[in-house]
Amino acid sequence: MNGSGVKLAIVAAMPREIAGLVKHWERISLEAQGRKFQAWKSVRALAVCCGTGAESAALVTKVAIETFRPEMVTSVGFAGSLVPNLAAGSVIVPARVVDGRSGREFRTAFGSGTLVTAADVVSGPARQALASRYGAVAADMEATGVARAAESAGLPFVAVKSVSDEFGTDVAFTSAFVRPERFQTGAFLAHVALRPWLWPAVAKLARNTASAAEALSSALQFWMEDSEGFAARSESSAALPGRSQ
Repeated sequence: MNGSGVKLAIVAAMPREIAGLVKHWERISLEAQGRKFQAWKSVRALAVCCGTGAESAALVTKVAIETFRPEMVTSVGFAGSLVPNLAAGSVIVPARVVDGRSGREFRTAFGSGTLVTAADVVSGPARQALASRYGAVAADMEATGVARAAESAGLPFVAVKSVSDEFGTDVAFTSAFVRPERFQTGAFLAHVALRPWLWPAVAKLARNTASAAEALSSALQFWMEDSEGFAARSESSAALPGRSQ
């Protein structure tokens, strides 16, 4: 597949993270190591879903760069708050992302604060540990993979993340259903259906995820319409209230 050049490559884990942004874009597919990944293209940008985890993110980003020759690469999607004052729907544009396993650090083209990429779903005391160790305000599972591929290609990198689970939210019950290719929604719902004590937590997570998706879509639209304004605003705060943009 030979793609035409784009200004921006957007890498997300799941389609729901970018559904609002790409709803009018051309639907395409991207293939890497025998796997097909959902992707969308506009005149100026490519968006692709890599699945969960930094390794999948690195692989897909590398192929996207080789195929579409973007001028900049960004990791977008949901994140978990590591500090009490970040509500669901807050948008983080970090100045650096850190690999939570190796401690390797990547600087971004613009932003403020720190995002840490974890190998697993972060919940409970692990949130405080990551915040303390890296000075991070939020955690995701893909950003350093995207950053690594961008660095190898000599391209600027940005991360834009929206909080879907707040500091006091226990999301450990979701971790067993996270797979590199996708979140196992059917198996998760079947598991929850038999455990009514989990229903309130699932309902809250669903509300927060919807808020995060709306905020992320708003922030990304703002960026694509006014890149200089978005960059300037992100430099002044570690977290932006995405829906107000």
